[in-house]
Amino acid sequence: MLIEYEFYSNKDGAALLKNKRDLLCEATLKGVCKYFGIKYTSAPVTSPSKPAKPVTQIKEQEYGNGTYNKNFKVTTGGDALTVRDARPVNGKLGNVLGSLPNGSIILGGYCLNNWMGIKFNGKQGFVSAKYLTLEGANNPQVPSTTKPFKNGSYGVKAKVTANELNVRKGRPGNANYSRIIDKLTKGEIVTVHYCLDGWFSVYDCENSPGFISGDYIELILN
Repeated sequence: MLIEYEFYSNKDGAALLKNKRDLLCEATLKGVCKYFGIKYTSAPVTSPSKPAKPVTQIKEQEYGNGTYNKNFKVTTGGDALTVRDARPVNGKLGNVLGSLPNGSIILGGYCLNNWMGIKFNGKQGFVSAKYLTLEGANNPQVPSTTKPFKNGSYGVKAKVTANELNVRKGRPGNANYSRIIDKLTKGEIVTVHYCLDGWFSVYDCENSPGFISGDYIELILN
């Protein structure tokens, strides 16, 4: 049986795990006893254990969507920051890949809805950007929109900057690259999804897939 009471990546949850361990254990025992029909008898009172070190209150950070490629410091106020294999979807968190100790320095990649993409043990990971502090006192907390764009999932709006932009059936090197399935005009707004080698997918899987060059768009980050 695996019980997840709370998460260290949540400051309130971390405080609960640190300061209410005895109550959590007792509640678990009561639940097990109730399930098996066993009368629960509390243990005799003993001398209290050494109190846990209080969790430091920290200021939660907010970062705009976009590519950063800057160093961040983990500032959870607790012990560690959970690394997951996916950003939250409909409130559901991704699987746990591991954790980063408080004070770790990481390279932040693409940020979406305040979740930062990072490389973790050779894999793509994601951490809550609320507990990251941008390194360098003079670095603004805004993403870089310089080209070329980094590979990865974006899911943001973009504005067409060319007078006319072809939407192709495939990326360069694909047999369908020469097949033009749509045309976008200057100023038109589209949603860009996955980026690969400077080319963005612009339609989801329910429609005919299309691809545009990132050289002729600007991301809309607000």
